[in-house]
Parts: sequence; C-alpha cells; structure tokens
Amino acid sequence: MGQGIFFSVWLGNGEVETNRFNYNIHALKLGLQKSCGVKPVAFARAFRRRFSFAGWPNINTDYGPQTLMQGWLPLQLSTFEQDVLGLIDRFASTQNIIDELLNHT
Repeated sequence: MGQGIFFSVWLGNGEVETNRFNYNIHALKLGLQKSCGVKPVAFARAFRRRFSFAGWPNINTDYGPQTLMQGWLPLQLSTFEQDVLGLIDRFASTQNIIDELLNHT
C-alpha cells in the first residue's frame, strides 16, 4: 500500500465473540514524500483538534500519528450494513478538514 488517509472497518473472531466491530481513520506514511512537507505528528494533532467527535461512538484518540482515531460499534447483523454506511458517510464529511490540513500542515 502507498500513502494516504483512509477509513477502515473490521471484525475478527474476538469481535464476533464480544458482539462488536471496529473502525478507524488511519493516516499511512504521510511523511514519506519529503517534498509534500506533511509532518505526521503535527497532522495528527491538528486533525484531532479540528475533528468533530459527535456521532462517532466509543472513540479513542490515544494513538500515535498513524491512527487518527479508533472506535467500535455493537455488532448487530440486522443493522450492520446501515451502521457501516453511516460511518462511511461520516468519514466522507471529514474531507474538508483533511484537505485543508494536507495543504497547510
């Protein structure tokens, strides 16, 4: 994989046993291209300051600069697709923050 900012959802045997699934926003290798000028730690701090955590259940930001935030939701098979689509929509709404920070960090 190259570099970028992406949203992911995952579950494994442990999550199935605890009836939950995980999600995060991840910033991978942002400092890889020196010409870009993005400093991963500064980007993560700025993102976390500007990010609206409302509507993101069970969230944690106590990670290094690659995991910008991580959370989890209850795993309910009857609503799983809608739950994931809702999270994807919320991630898409962060585009302005991400673009602005990438252009100014």
